[in-house]
Amino acid sequence: MELEYWHWASAMMGAVEVVGVDVDSDALQVANSEALRLEVQDKCRFLNMDINDFHEQADTVIQNPPFGAQKANRKDGDRRFLEKALEVAPVVYSFHLAKTREFLELLVKALDASITHVFHYNFPLPRIYHFHQDEKREVEVVVLRIEKIE
Repeated sequence: MELEYWHWASAMMGAVEVVGVDVDSDALQVANSEALRLEVQDKCRFLNMDINDFHEQADTVIQNPPFGAQKANRKDGDRRFLEKALEVAPVVYSFHLAKTREFLELLVKALDASITHVFHYNFPLPRIYHFHQDEKREVEVVVLRIEKIE
């Protein structure tokens, strides 16, 4: 349920409006509760929907697509989220498994965009899903800042 952190930080850093989109209603409930606690609820809207059903425009997208490591089609998920993000905004910050970086670089180029910054992290991933086997695992991740090429 990492979704909610992007919203609070964006709202607290001065974003005029923050829109959270997720299919997980529990994550959205946590996000809304924290927005209330941090007194940024007037800047935040949370929508329970699939990203394919989202058709608004934004200045920036900050996303944490599902890693999908439990599925063979992990890269299709990355593709779907990056395509939608670049449809919605000219600037995207996107969080991915580091081992998919080469694929992501090719995909970004194919989507007429460029990676302007790359940030590497070891991300602590707690056991929150039934397919997680360890109580906690550190995974290598990469955050990409992507811009559309005009």
